[in-house]
Amino acid sequence: GSMLASEFRSLALAQPGSSEGQHHGHADFRLAGRIFATLDRSECIGVVRLSPARQHELLNADHAGCEAAAGAWGRAGYTKIELALADTAWVAAALAHAAEFAFAASKARRRPKT
Repeated sequence: GSMLASEFRSLALAQPGSSEGQHHGHADFRLAGRIFATLDRSECIGVVRLSPARQHELLNADHAGCEAAAGAWGRAGYTKIELALADTAWVAAALAHAAEFAFAASKARRRPKT
């Protein structure tokens, strides 16, 4: 597979309630105030934030061009995707999961403490 940054961007923005912003000179995609995906400055690498369990599944499925981000970011579920090697179908699924994960996290944060 080979994916363009424009496709990654369209798939990210297809998530209900998402919007594109700028963060340190590169594009980021947010939902409910949380970043769920980014594109690097060169727009060759997309990053999605998955739940650690989903990230583990994705990495074990051995998708080309997919790896955990370095260090603590990777442990938190951030997953790098080399767009030139990526398959559109699973990137779309990963973005949908990242958006749901961001939405769930934002809801959890807003829940009043009892």
